[in-house]
Amino acid sequence: LVAPLHRLLGVKGVILFSLVGGTCAEIGYLLAPTMGWLYFVASWGGISSISTPVVAALLTNVATPSSSESGDVGVTLGLVQSASSICTVIGPLLFKLVFSTFLQQGHVFVGAVWVLAIMLNIVG
Repeated sequence: LVAPLHRLLGVKGVILFSLVGGTCAEIGYLLAPTMGWLYFVASWGGISSISTPVVAALLTNVATPSSSESGDVGVTLGLVQSASSICTVIGPLLFKLVFSTFLQQGHVFVGAVWVLAIMLNIVG
């Protein structure tokens, strides 16, 4: 799926497509009127993961080969995967904090976690 999109949209286009698709999925989760809509919206959620291999390939092309002293492709890809892993650990903890805070304060806005996800998707 990434290769045809890359040929059609280019690197920047695929990354933008991924971010817009992920943001639309988060908005869909927030506004879904029934559980049935969540299944439809979840199919769009995977679009946000398309940017990961594109960004990794882009950074690999930009990184200095390992034969020089100034950089290493492996180090660059390791940093990308480390950042991804940190987000994978911190994200659920942050979502739990927001969700429990809204429930403890007597607010019934369970969509607060999706508002957070939308903001993080736009910033990211």
